[in-house]
Amino acid sequence: TRVRSSAASDVYKRQEYNGHKGNVPLHYQLCGACMSDSAGAVQMRANKRGMVAFRKQVDRLLSGAEILALRKRYGLNQQQAARLFGGGPVAFSKYENDDVAHSEAMDKLLRLVLRSETAFWELVGQEGMADELRLTKLSEVPRISSSSVMQVGFAPP
Repeated sequence: TRVRSSAASDVYKRQEYNGHKGNVPLHYQLCGACMSDSAGAVQMRANKRGMVAFRKQVDRLLSGAEILALRKRYGLNQQQAARLFGGGPVAFSKYENDDVAHSEAMDKLLRLVLRSETAFWELVGQEGMADELRLTKLSEVPRISSSSVMQVGFAPP
């Protein structure tokens, strides 16, 4: 029996959520012999993630990709993000992969730190993570050797 998986780019299912309609990618396997379709664990996970992403869009929540970009912007790993913003030890993995939708309150907090680096660092201080995150931030700064520094002299006018 030959099994072929559908490509998400060419198969969609019309979904409705909260009065909004949209096309959500549909993942499944098609048997080449009998043409029956089925969804295994991988396809079901992809279908769930597609639906969660659609619901986030309707609810005007940050997408998984936007949450990942925010975390990368501030140099946080997923565990640090969970400690800083809340949500549990694996929350950011679930948010970023569209396995679950985060709360409206979490969305407001994330949007605040997206708009304001000052708010981010105030939250870092409040949560007692300043030393840890400043060290991480400093370790990412490239070291400048004395041979790569140009000496500049200024003559008096």
